[in-house]
Amino acid sequence: MMMLLIVALSASMAISSCSKDKDDDPSSSNSNSIVGTWYFVEDDGELDYEDCFVFKSNGTFSWYDDMGSYRFNEKTSMLVLDWDEYGEDDPIYVEFLGKNMIYLEDYGVYKKK
Repeated sequence: MMMLLIVALSASMAISSCSKDKDDDPSSSNSNSIVGTWYFVEDDGELDYEDCFVFKSNGTFSWYDDMGSYRFNEKTSMLVLDWDEYGEDDPIYVEFLGKNMIYLEDYGVYKKK
């Protein structure tokens, strides 16, 4: 009985360790850490509720009236915005400043609410 249990556990560990983890792929499209609504933080610490990025789990985003798709690589902290209106990629470095705050290069500090 004990031998059967050891064989079963070994087999399950071997199967789970062979599965490809999506996070290992540097081109992995989206991370939940960026998903949500992020509001611009003014110099006085107040939130600007008109200036916000909305990143959805389906890989789309909006900012003011602009929309597009995005890819975020958590390992390199690179966010690439593909603006529908402009048809070009916009690579942005992201720095996480805490649980609910990020710095988006060229855009400023944003807070998730």
